[in-house]
Amino acid sequence: MDTVNSLGENSCKIKKVVSASKLINPLLINVDNRTLTDEEINNCKCSWFEDEEDRSIRVVSLSNKKNTYEGTTEIKRNLCKTVLVLQNKKTKKVQLIEVGECRLGRVTKKRSLQTNYDNDDIEATYEENRSLLLKAFGSKRSKRISDMGSKMRINSEMMTSQIEHSAADVTVNLRELELADSTLDTCLPLCHRNVTSITDVYPLHDFLTQPQLDSLEDEAFTVATLMPFTAEESGYSQFFIDAIERLQNKVNTERIKILLFVEALLRFINLPLKKLRKSDLGWRISPFSTEIAKKILEEFMIDSAGGRTRNVVMDDKIVIHLIILVTISCDFVCNLDELSKYLPKFSVVKMGQMARALCLSSRDKITWFLKLPLPPARSFYMRKRK
Repeated sequence: MDTVNSLGENSCKIKKVVSASKLINPLLINVDNRTLTDEEINNCKCSWFEDEEDRSIRVVSLSNKKNTYEGTTEIKRNLCKTVLVLQNKKTKKVQLIEVGECRLGRVTKKRSLQTNYDNDDIEATYEENRSLLLKAFGSKRSKRISDMGSKMRINSEMMTSQIEHSAADVTVNLRELELADSTLDTCLPLCHRNVTSITDVYPLHDFLTQPQLDSLEDEAFTVATLMPFTAEESGYSQFFIDAIERLQNKVNTERIKILLFVEALLRFINLPLKKLRKSDLGWRISPFSTEIAKKILEEFMIDSAGGRTRNVVMDDKIVIHLIILVTISCDFVCNLDELSKYLPKFSVVKMGQMARALCLSSRDKITWFLKLPLPPARSFYMRKRK
């Protein structure tokens, strides 16, 4: 034990050094590969044993109801000394008290031959015994590898308690889950079920206002005048040209206007996301009408950290509009097989689910049609099978 007098805030003088071997010194205890909780410390019983011939060698035992930890300390072999600094408040004197260090390891209890054990218990015991043997007789490399492996092993009891403590603070709002499930249902346009005419189920003015239809007048007149033509000559998609050809004598400017809107939506949904930031985006999707381009950019894009973009929900909303617009323009019939060729990310099966949610009917799940009376309304959201 070293005794010193305080000469100031940052200085002191050592007056005497007492050999540690003549004193009963306190110990600092460290448990291998884990930290004891406050509850475990309060329930532990600690005891130590000294060699009668050499009192510097001590065996320390720390035990509770579940585990026992033991370790040996030998003061003579310590090359460095660890001390505690204690100051007397009245005399202002400082004492340096040498303490020993002891590292405790878990002790495996002897097993009864009549007891049945799980494979996990046998494996854990094997690893503990192997670790003890390597520490006692192994090379430096094997000791290092064993120490690293033991630190990486997880204490299942501690991990279970930590998970239970963390999970106790987690709450699930079932209302929010229901809202998330119904997100896609909000993309569906209003369906007027209580009508007597098929044209009133999805009226055109719910999708395009009169000014927007008027902005397509010149282009619709040009298409009606110049047809028939090819995709290379006109710049339109093959879907647009095939739809007009199938109508034959039923073609009129109103149907062409709807198909022009369909053409703009097809161009928009097939644009890569990186091109949505281009300054000429409106011209790319609808060079024939700025009103249509403005409508698409406002209704089928969302705000994000990187600016306006198109997400998965918006893609679903576009396809839903495409199905119903094609149905309106083509005598209330929509061939999903033809439409899916221009929508690589959407299968006929998924588009069929959308068509069913739109109250369309089908016999072969490829050709869908709108007729009265409407079938029962169904949600587009499809739960995964468990």
